[in-house]
Amino acid sequence: MTQAMQTWFELTTENRVSYESLEQDASADVVIIGGGLTAVAAGQAVAEKGQSCIVLEPSTISFGATGRGGGHLKAGFNCFFDDLVDVVGRGSAIDIWQRSIAAREEMIELADTLEIDCDISRGILVGAKHGNNVDKFEKSINQLSLWVSDDPIEMLNEKKASVHLGSQYYDKLVYFAKAASFHPTKFLYGLAEDGIKKGLKIYEYSPVKSINTGQVTSVTLENGRHIKANKVIVCATAYMNGVLLPNKARTVAKPVYQIVSKTMDEKVLQSLLPLKDSFSEFGPLGDHITILDKRLVMVGSGRMFAGKGEKLTHIIQKTWLKVFPQLHNLEIDYIWNHYAGVAMNFMPVFEKTHEDVFVAHGLTGHGQVSMYLAGKTLAQAAMGDTDAFEQFSRIQQTKLSSVTHHTIAKVDLAYRKFMQYLHNRHDIHNRQEQQESGE
Repeated sequence: MTQAMQTWFELTTENRVSYESLEQDASADVVIIGGGLTAVAAGQAVAEKGQSCIVLEPSTISFGATGRGGGHLKAGFNCFFDDLVDVVGRGSAIDIWQRSIAAREEMIELADTLEIDCDISRGILVGAKHGNNVDKFEKSINQLSLWVSDDPIEMLNEKKASVHLGSQYYDKLVYFAKAASFHPTKFLYGLAEDGIKKGLKIYEYSPVKSINTGQVTSVTLENGRHIKANKVIVCATAYMNGVLLPNKARTVAKPVYQIVSKTMDEKVLQSLLPLKDSFSEFGPLGDHITILDKRLVMVGSGRMFAGKGEKLTHIIQKTWLKVFPQLHNLEIDYIWNHYAGVAMNFMPVFEKTHEDVFVAHGLTGHGQVSMYLAGKTLAQAAMGDTDAFEQFSRIQQTKLSSVTHHTIAKVDLAYRKFMQYLHNRHDIHNRQEQQESGE
């Protein structure tokens, strides 16, 4: 079993391109801070319109949230459609959701047009269990089916559910026929390559120190280099440090894990997902299962798991056995786990911090499609078309005080430490029993 610092998506992106750091002063129509899917999508869109554009990434592109999720292309955001209606009204909610659907289809079409081999496979199942959670799920799905017809949704009865999913664990199961799974890091590098061909410049290991908004807008790097810009786009959680963007979205550390099995028996795979759809558990940052080339990829986040390696594997396997008993002989080939900063706001935040500075943040947890949509929206705004940007920026976010945020973070940390303590006690108890039985 391999444990690595890199995500599985990074490890399986062959021939990744490395970009040099920026070591001299420069200028561009648009300067973009960040190197994930949002930033690269924005850069590619700007370059496609013939404007000069520079992307600045403090590490390597795709290092952040892009490669740390489940690789699912689902329309919408980490909120319920009916809740969005309550905030912005039905007309705006429908329009926003349809923008997301259009972004998903554009991503799939781009992968085909640019010949990006990123393993796109249509069809995602979403399961819900437990009382009020199911009621909320069903209400939201019914609202989507009624008002957003561009994304066909089918609530599966027991017979149809058994055709798609080899488990009777969930009370409700919904099938999104046009949603898809894909390899986000491969897609990002393909998009970056297309942007480079159109004149985009990407610089890695080029962290930004400040955004300067005097008579001339510019960006200063930590190495002292300056980049003059007509417009600046910020789309990187790494820069939400209270200096560049004091109105940052609040985040809380949440566990993220990726597990890839060894090559599995075809009959077992057939019993799990007979039609080879992907599966996602309903709820904020629910777990995911995707089958790729006779391997079972389990990706999940939002659950508390203490420990690493064999211990983590055992805990996760035990959790999944409740859903899929046929995984009892599952052999793990690769495991990666980490804590990521997950946005607490119910929608991504779009704002202008200056006349020439456009910002999108709080995207973590809202899915790959929202990242791509945010990039395109920011690019359009920087080039003069602000309709979509203004629609998103009008959404009123729930604001948390610093005290509230730190309290939540402390409780989260205390909970993780407590879970670690319980697991350690369990291990000690087991070892004592083994010693006593051996005696």
